[in-house]
Amino acid sequence: MPPGGSFRLPAILPSDSAGGGSADPLAWRDSLTEPRHEPAETQRMRECTQAAAWVAAQIAAGTPPNEMLVLARKKGQSIMIGGDIKIVVAEVTGETVRLGIEAPPRLEIFREEIYRLLQEENTQAVTGIEEARRLLKKGGKKNT
Repeated sequence: MPPGGSFRLPAILPSDSAGGGSADPLAWRDSLTEPRHEPAETQRMRECTQAAAWVAAQIAAGTPPNEMLVLARKKGQSIMIGGDIKIVVAEVTGETVRLGIEAPPRLEIFREEIYRLLQEENTQAVTGIEEARRLLKKGGKKNT
């Protein structure tokens, strides 16, 4: 993952068989040998296991642990970056997450794919300017 990049793990769908317990909450279980698992707790454990496995894979692939931050937020919750940037989870629908960003006007905020296109266009523009300068120094004659 590129520095400053973000990644979203795939959703883990709730399953009736998660946690090893019966789907019926009133079904008998031996409380001395079989722990009770609440559905939300079981889902949270599965999500944490998935996130931990992803982090371990990133570290094994060479990403230094001090360059990684993994956060989990629900709808309406937010994170702060520095003292003046707030990112709010506005909506979660399936695989789509809508974020609200409150930041000073001096900061430019782009979707990553747009940012990459802008960088590529800027690189091409600089290359064109350098080529024009080189041609001007040679007296306007282009080598063919």
